[in-house]
Amino acid sequence: MANKRGRIENLKPFKKGQSGNPSGRPKTPWRDWLEQMEPEAQQLLAAALKDRRIKPETRVRIAQDLLDRRRGRPKQPLVHESPIAITVTEKGKA
Repeated sequence: MANKRGRIENLKPFKKGQSGNPSGRPKTPWRDWLEQMEPEAQQLLAAALKDRRIKPETRVRIAQDLLDRRRGRPKQPLVHESPIAITVTEKGKA
């Protein structure tokens, strides 16, 4: 019989409670580089914010980006309108 590699018969399911990637996502060199460059990028944004030659709307965007990095983005309200009525009950009770 031919090589079975790549066929569905070779697939083995994970045991219950077992992860397919137990050591997690591997760190890549570019992620390390980005972490090292973050302070420099923030300094660059701060310098651009003070530069009067840059258009005001661009400076506003820079200020928003700096605040978002420092404090996190503000929470956005979620509004959902649906014509369908949904009833939520406790499990086992109807």
